[in-house]
Amino acid sequence: MRFASIFTLVLLPVTVLAPFAIIALLYCLFQRLESPQIQERIGALYEGLKTKSRWALAYNAIFVARRFIYALIIVILKGQPAVQMLLFFYQSLAVYVYIIYAKPFDEPELNRLEIFNEVCILIAAYHLILFTDYLPDEQ
Repeated sequence: MRFASIFTLVLLPVTVLAPFAIIALLYCLFQRLESPQIQERIGALYEGLKTKSRWALAYNAIFVARRFIYALIIVILKGQPAVQMLLFFYQSLAVYVYIIYAKPFDEPELNRLEIFNEVCILIAAYHLILFTDYLPDEQ
């Protein structure tokens, strides 16, 4: 039990700071991202993304942050499904707007696929309302 607590205390700051570290690193090296040395070292952080746009480079950090925020919403707001749904809607909508605005991928097909994925997530999220106590039961 003690190991799990220590491990959590070590891992939590790393998880919280990772998206910010990714963005900071990519923004600092923005002018040199095309160089072979940088691509060899950290190319996995921006592979498939547009390297001419700072907004596009934030995609992986936003992806990681979104998953972390989603987990926090589930754990911290356990007894408040209405707030959970609302935050989930806003989170999905914000990512949808980001993808439409930034078009982060080099290939247009990947941008369209990501937009389609976000639309599907939003549709699924709107269906969550059906499983709450906010709609009257017909029986």
